[in-house]
Amino acid sequence: HLQGVEAVALGSSEIEAIRRFVEGGGTVLVETVGGRGDFARDVERQLRGVFDTRRALPVGAEDAVLSGEQIGGYDVGRVSFRRYTTFRLGFSPEPRLRAMYADGGQRPGVIFSEEDLSLGALGVRRWGIIGYAAEDARRLLTNIALTARR
Repeated sequence: HLQGVEAVALGSSEIEAIRRFVEGGGTVLVETVGGRGDFARDVERQLRGVFDTRRALPVGAEDAVLSGEQIGGYDVGRVSFRRYTTFRLGFSPEPRLRAMYADGGQRPGVIFSEEDLSLGALGVRRWGIIGYAAEDARRLLTNIALTARR
């Protein structure tokens, strides 16, 4: 789980370590904590071309990360966002996760969230955070963890 707020410059050895980890069967979650900043977007840009897909694709409703099927997880095809998020951005109820797929497109190797998951999952109640409501943040993180164990 890589998390940050501001843009970051990954070194070639760090990119190579992520590539080896994912190609070895691992899953990496990249999250912009608080949902305000360029961390996830910037890491995504730096990883373009490293995996089977040249860019991150939206995680589809049929993917286990959202459907929960075959992993014993939750159906999070529709989610709630924090009040501040809907007030400021008016998000629809679809999760906004993206992924770079590995193993011939069979599994998400790197999952990106520009919206906050961690503070939501911890139940941090603070105005100004762009992200998922607490229960859905927990469900998404659970599904990501269960998917990573496959």
